[in-house]
Amino acid sequence: LRVADLDPATRRLLLALALAADLRAPQARDLAGPDALEHASATGVVDLDGDRVRPAHPLLAEAARRAASADDVRHLHTDLAAVVSDDQRRVLHLALAATEPDRALAGRLDGAVARATARGAIRLAADLAGHALRLTPPGDEDAGRVMLLAKLLQMAGEKQRLTELLAPRAASLPDRADRVRAHVLLTGGVVHGNDDILALLQRALDEAGDDHALRLRVLCHLAENEAVIEVRHVAVADARAAAAGAAA
Repeated sequence: LRVADLDPATRRLLLALALAADLRAPQARDLAGPDALEHASATGVVDLDGDRVRPAHPLLAEAARRAASADDVRHLHTDLAAVVSDDQRRVLHLALAATEPDRALAGRLDGAVARATARGAIRLAADLAGHALRLTPPGDEDAGRVMLLAKLLQMAGEKQRLTELLAPRAASLPDRADRVRAHVLLTGGVVHGNDDILALLQRALDEAGDDHALRLRVLCHLAENEAVIEVRHVAVADARAAAAGAAA
């Protein structure tokens, strides 16, 4: 079976399943036409289990995705946004279809991020937050979205993406507290040994300056690093902890 030999409606159905794995039968019929789903099922291209639709083989959907043009993918994301029932998924499809900055859509994504985070869908929240940042118009303040995305990437264990996001921005964020938090968050990104972690924490301490609350946060991280990670500089850790106590 070659995906290229399938009729356009069946290829569109497979592409929809590649872009939205949880697609249901009524939604599939809306996207591909009333007869496309039954035809695809009868010819063994998809499996129907009640309202649940799956490709007969995962590689069929992947092949349809590889064969589709970028425009086809974007247009189908727009159509998917009109039929999916979950609000976070709807906004995500709209974002995936968008190629230009869009202040209103970025604002809708902020709300979807909050809802996804509240129900523990951290990876979805990170994807939504990434699109909110991407769609922020040039000149609009984006530091809040940068820091929220960084926190979500840390929670999701996305070390590479965290470093790629924050490393170029940490030193230039407009708010001192954000600069401190950014350098601390970078210790959970891609680092090459404890010397890198210590350098980032020292930079965070420098950024904190005479702000006691910020210094306390960094000193606690430094004390933990010495005592827990290094497990050797206990006296140094004790001094850090004492300094943190004094700052508190």
